[in-house]
Amino acid sequence: MRLQLFLGILYCSLAGSAIAQVDYKNAIGLRLGDANGITLKHHKNSTTALEGILHSAYYGRGLSITGLYEKNQTVFGDRAFQFFYGAGAHIGFYNGGIYKVYYSNRTYTYTSSSVNLGIDGIIGLEWKVPTIPFTVSADIKPVIEILHPIYGFLQGGFSIRYTF
Repeated sequence: MRLQLFLGILYCSLAGSAIAQVDYKNAIGLRLGDANGITLKHHKNSTTALEGILHSAYYGRGLSITGLYEKNQTVFGDRAFQFFYGAGAHIGFYNGGIYKVYYSNRTYTYTSSSVNLGIDGIIGLEWKVPTIPFTVSADIKPVIEILHPIYGFLQGGFSIRYTF
């Protein structure tokens, strides 16, 4: 009887955690880390969200816009904590000038204005502060640049957003 009760409680807690219950529809704030900028998140429903990130790029010589489609689910048995993951793309614009990017023992030199495209992923954890309209999140965002040249890297970030 105790085993059945334990398994029933375990099942209910796991089943409940698979369904996300987001306490807000929209959020706007700051992203700090490898891609400092403004972040906007919109929940389409309780399990999916769209996120946009606008940030300075290319060592302050340009601007990048990232769009992400994210899935989320409740973790730790508390709907204030959401695990999220997703994918998207970015487009970046950078000014002329000469600057260098060091990657994998190679040096790439950019000397003119250009546009860059890339593929992005994201995985992270978000906490909706229960008593005030804010969220705090931390994530890792793998990026693959597909122009000038093709290479990949990881960006880490920390975001704080006002929810409404």
